[in-house]
Amino acid sequence: MPDKKKKKVAPIIEMVDIVEEPIEEPIVKRPKISMIAACGKNRAVGKNNKIPWHIPEDFKYFKQATMGKPIIMGRKTFDSIGRLLPGRLNIVITRNPDTFDYRQISDQKRDQVEVTSSLEDALQIAFNDALIKGHGEVFIIGGGQIYKQGMDYAELIYLTEIDVLVHEADAFFPEFSQDEWSLEHSEAHQDNNYFWHFNIYKRKKEALKHLKLGR
Repeated sequence: MPDKKKKKVAPIIEMVDIVEEPIEEPIVKRPKISMIAACGKNRAVGKNNKIPWHIPEDFKYFKQATMGKPIIMGRKTFDSIGRLLPGRLNIVITRNPDTFDYRQISDQKRDQVEVTSSLEDALQIAFNDALIKGHGEVFIIGGGQIYKQGMDYAELIYLTEIDVLVHEADAFFPEFSQDEWSLEHSEAHQDNNYFWHFNIYKRKKEALKHLKLGR
């Protein structure tokens, strides 16, 4: 008797619902906010819209710390410098950005300056620039009123403290509490005219909760 052909049995396919997990966007840590300044014994940073001392080594220190990173300043500070600081995005805060005179800046350098009306807007511009360029830090560089506002945001302070008393100063670096800040680094220097310290202060971990933008 001929063999019966075996029936082909279709393989059993288990139907399983495929649930696609949502792809989480990577969390990008915002750049840290630092302030950099030089002050005298009475916290003076300026007099008649000018720096009350001339310390070439401090200018070099400032350049090394800020080069490539966005810098935020008030209109008076920008005017006192008298030019764009090269190699950095210069962000200028003024009450009336529409009245900012771009004629003092050549067309080739227009992309090196942004003008806005508030520190918080300036910080957002600085964050975007730093993230695009791969920098982890933005700087507030003055003057007195901008430093005062910046205390609500800053995590680091690079402060050159000069052993000189400036009489009739009209711009000052704000006082800050040692309860919230710790001295992380200090270097003593002097030249023929001045004695100073390059100090770096860091906001203490427990004080970070007071930051306006958080961390």
